[in-house]
Amino acid sequence: MTKVKWGISALWVILTIVICINTYGAALEGKNISDTINIFLLMLGGFGVVFSIIHNTESIIENNIQIKEKIKIDTIENTFQLLKDWDDKHLFKARKLTREIKDMRDTISNEDLITKINADPELRQSVILVFNYFEHVRFSIKHERINTDTFKDSLSATIIDIIKRFEPYSKELSEQNYKDMEECKQLLS
Repeated sequence: MTKVKWGISALWVILTIVICINTYGAALEGKNISDTINIFLLMLGGFGVVFSIIHNTESIIENNIQIKEKIKIDTIENTFQLLKDWDDKHLFKARKLTREIKDMRDTISNEDLITKINADPELRQSVILVFNYFEHVRFSIKHERINTDTFKDSLSATIIDIIKRFEPYSKELSEQNYKDMEECKQLLS
């Protein structure tokens, strides 16, 4: 952009000189010399306006580039943080309890699953904690806070499997929770 700024500045100076020479030539033919001076000052003022516009445009473009770069860095950082949260000690403990359900899921009915979760406060809290994490995932993908492809490569199969496994309990919690988990599954597919 600096080359453009200097190019336009040079063009403006040349244009100013040409107009002033023409005006001065006309002044020699009987017109007043003050016309040449007025045109020169007018062109000088115009140069200030044009130069200011170019400079501001250049600043806006540089700021946009910086903003896009910051968004890219924030997206990478958000992705990393969400992946890191998957191994948070509280979520890890919750996932451990939900893995126990995975081992018996094929042998128990949906009603028995709901009853088992509701009967064990620690298991219930674990499932809700995992659902809360999935809600963060859903929100982050939906609002483009993370790099979806990177996240999908890391955890999509696991998360989809857990959502499917606890689908009856998700419906039991609320219709909105069920819809959110379904949307999360779709976003990760």
